[in-house]
Parts: sequence; structure tokens; C-alpha cells
Amino acid sequence: HSQPIWKAYLAAFVARYKGTKVERSRELFRQAIEASGSKSATLYLQYASFEESYGLSKNVMTILASGASHVPQEEKMGVYSQYLKKASDFYGVAKVRSIYQQAIEEEPPVGLDDEGVKTMCLRYAGLEKKLGEIDRARAIIRHGSQLANPKQPNCGYWDEWRKFEEQHGNEETFREMLRCKRSVAIYFSEANQATNHNVGMSGQGRDDGSDKAAAVD
Repeated sequence: HSQPIWKAYLAAFVARYKGTKVERSRELFRQAIEASGSKSATLYLQYASFEESYGLSKNVMTILASGASHVPQEEKMGVYSQYLKKASDFYGVAKVRSIYQQAIEEEPPVGLDDEGVKTMCLRYAGLEKKLGEIDRARAIIRHGSQLANPKQPNCGYWDEWRKFEEQHGNEETFREMLRCKRSVAIYFSEANQATNHNVGMSGQGRDDGSDKAAAVD
């Protein structure tokens, strides 16, 4: 409940003092983020915007990196988008690549969930495609495909890979995409079967216990 108050107060403080009280502003932003449990994307973005206007670019990056790690899953992509944009503005492609790589490799809860990783892989691959790095783009798409169940409704990941191969691949790379798709489908099928088997065994165990209890009664 304190977040709206902090946001309004910080906005008013920065509007009044601008860059004349930088350290005090930083202190207030840190207090606000701590009070939110480091969960407010808006506060991280406010703080980063303040640093961009009146502070240091390296601080902008540090703030956004922290935000990407700490905010809830539903807000991570928004922070990452800003993080990537500022990396491009301040440092160029090498830094952007390192952030993408971090985003697709880190495990939740610090990292993105599976849906976020798939989205980020396609964006990362899009960057590499623009740079003419087709093999790198394909490797990134393949990395994300491990999380894309082909039998899941509305799973568009494989359509994106197919379009990529139609535009930039050849017969062999297209076949490799199909082989990978079959392999991933088998993996998910076996994982689902194992899960269902474990659930069934768990239920059977509870039934056995109930029968024994009934026999004792």
C-alpha cells in the first residue's frame, strides 16, 4: 500500500529538486525499493530514469539489472526491455548480447519463466538476424525450443522457427528443425507420462492406507 505514496512523493521530489540533490534522491529511491520488498518495477524504472537524467549511465544499468532479477515474473519482461534498450543506447551490441544471454540462461525465480525465455530467445534471434548472424540466430532459436511443447495449444514457437528456416535455411537445416521438433515432442510426452504415473502411484498409496484403516476399524 505504500508504493503509490512513494511513487508520488519521489516524482514530486525529483520534479522540484531535479539534479540539485542527487544523493538525497538516491537515498529515497533505495528506501522506496526496500519498502516495496524490491518488487516494484515502476520504482526501479523511476530510479533508472532519474539516474539517466541526473546521474551516471553505469548506475542506470546497475539499477535495471537489479530490477530484472527482483521484480515478479509478470513484470520482468518490462524491466528487461528497458535494460536492453539502455544497453544499446550506452554500450552497443556486445552489452546487449550479454544481457540477452543472461536472460535466457538464468533460472527462475531470479530468471525468467519458460514463457519469458522463449520470448526472449526469439527477440535475441531477431537481433542476430538483423546483424546477419544467421547461425547464431538459429542456435538461439534451438536453445529456446527445448521449452516449447509442440503439442501445447497456441504454441507458435515452432511456426517462428519454420519461418526462419524458410527465409534463411536450406533443406538440411529444415530437416534438422523437424528432427528437433520430434525430439522435444517425445521429451514432453514422456515427462507427462511420468508425472501422471507418479500422481497415480500417490493416489494408490493413499487408497491403500484408507483400506488398511477400514480393515482395522
